[in-house]
Amino acid sequence: MASIFKILADLGVVLLMFVAGVETDLTMMRRMVAPAFWSAAGGVVLPMAGGYFLSRSFGFSIVEAVFIGTILTATSVTITAQGLMNLNQLRSKVGSTILGAAVIDDVLGLIVLSAVIALAPQLAHSGDASWGELA
Repeated sequence: MASIFKILADLGVVLLMFVAGVETDLTMMRRMVAPAFWSAAGGVVLPMAGGYFLSRSFGFSIVEAVFIGTILTATSVTITAQGLMNLNQLRSKVGSTILGAAVIDDVLGLIVLSAVIALAPQLAHSGDASWGELA
């Protein structure tokens, strides 16, 4: 029974993203690339830094704090698209900027995650004992 709900939920997400893609004004989205990029950059840097410093203040190791900061950079384009569709703002200038920022934010988040994982061997050799627990 649970697998049927999972299949329906996955299908719902795919359909939602399809409808959001069809309703998106690509011309306006291209014009909003610069503001969307800077908004997305802030949406990656601020949670990453905030998560890192807050984790360090609670006594986590540097490696653990980096991972916590990285986790906080994740967003959901699906939720953003659904919210904009509910508000009838998907084709607006603001909606295009927000949706563009959400997409760019996810790409930047994946780049940050890739970089953190790629740095794992260097961090493991730096003598941080807690790295073995995370890797």
